[in-house]
Amino acid sequence: MVGVNDLSYQPSRHHVLSNSICDANAVAPFFKAIDDVFGIELAEVTTLHPWLQYQNLLDGTVQSVTNPGHFWTDYALGRSSVGSLIPKETTLVKALEQVIPGVSARMHATSYRTPTSIVSTADGVFLLARNTDIDEVNEALEAYCKDNPGVLHLDGSPLVSIDYAGTEYGAVVDTRWLHLSGGKLLKFVLWYDNEWGYASRALNLAAFATESDTNREG
Repeated sequence: MVGVNDLSYQPSRHHVLSNSICDANAVAPFFKAIDDVFGIELAEVTTLHPWLQYQNLLDGTVQSVTNPGHFWTDYALGRSSVGSLIPKETTLVKALEQVIPGVSARMHATSYRTPTSIVSTADGVFLLARNTDIDEVNEALEAYCKDNPGVLHLDGSPLVSIDYAGTEYGAVVDTRWLHLSGGKLLKFVLWYDNEWGYASRALNLAAFATESDTNREG
C-alpha cells in the first residue's frame, strides 16, 4: 500500500499486489503517520460504510441478501438497508495486518452499514505510547502528508459526508474532531470516498508498481 509499506516492495519477489479494502486505505496511512512518531499502544475504530448493492431493501433473512458468497450469520445483516444503521463485523483489522504486521494485537474495530449512498467515515481513538500535545500531532500529520502526497489530507472545513464524494485521498483527517485527552488519548475522524477514493488509490498502486518495475529494468 502506497504510503504504508511500499518501501518493502521487491519486484523480483512480489508478483501479486493487492490494494486491500477502502477502510484499510483510509486507516492504514493515518495509523502509520501516528505510530511512527508517537507509538500506538491500543486502538479502537468504528467505520460507518454506505449500503452496498447486495443488501436487502426490506427486512428478510441474512440468506436472502444478493451475495451468494457471503459469510455472515448475523440476522441483522438481513434487515432493511434503507431505514437503519446496521452494526456488523468488519475485516478492517485483518486487512491492516497484511500491511502493518502486529496491528491486530493493538486494534479492535467494528462497523455499521448506513442508509447513505456514498462516502465512509472512520471514528476512533488511539492510546499513544508517549505524552504529546495536539500541535505536535498536527506537525506529524502535516509532515506525513508532505512526504506522501495524495495519500492523506488534513481539512477542518465544516463539511458533511457527501461533501467528500469524489475525493481521491485515501482519507481526509477532519481536524475539527482531532482531540488529545490526557496527553495520550487521541480522538480522530476520517472521511473517505469508498468508491472513487479507493479506485484512485488502486491506480496509485498500479503506477507505483509500474515505475518500480521500469526502474529495475533500466
